[in-house]
Amino acid sequence: MRKSPFKIRKAFQTFSLVALGATVSSALLGLILLYFITAGLPPVSQLKNFQHSHATEVFSDDGKKIGEFTMERRYPVDFKEIPPHVIQAFLSAEDSNFFQHKGIDLNSIFRAVWSNLIRGRYAQGGSTITQQVARALLLESKKKVITRKLREMVLAHRMESELSKEEILGLYLSEIYLGHGSY
Repeated sequence: MRKSPFKIRKAFQTFSLVALGATVSSALLGLILLYFITAGLPPVSQLKNFQHSHATEVFSDDGKKIGEFTMERRYPVDFKEIPPHVIQAFLSAEDSNFFQHKGIDLNSIFRAVWSNLIRGRYAQGGSTITQQVARALLLESKKKVITRKLREMVLAHRMESELSKEEILGLYLSEIYLGHGSY
């Protein structure tokens, strides 16, 4: 017994309408999510003239410096002054695809997610150097939540369009905490 062409056409129309509704709903939900993720993000342009933290200097009445207060002592270095082997060491350890991606490395993210699922705990990160700079210098929240990661990805993408790779790497090498009071 064959179905009539009318029933087949009606089933196809119903399926098409459901698929179209699901597509439109998904797109709308995606746009709403994107709006909430990007709302209130700081401008990436502030990194162009980024000021490294400095010591607070104390002077006497006659103008002589009598002391300094600081949590850390930093000496910013121009990117051109950083030895190539230091740059290569950081790139190989942190983000070997730095010069190939546009701020987000999906392969690294998927690898980290898979590794963390297999181990049952947070064992590996998938952030690029650009994402680490965005998190350290532009985002206030350091909580490990998916919304922060998405905001970090949006900022990383914006950074890649406004800053050169050398500027991003220079910020990273000057500002990222290495542990034991070292930056």
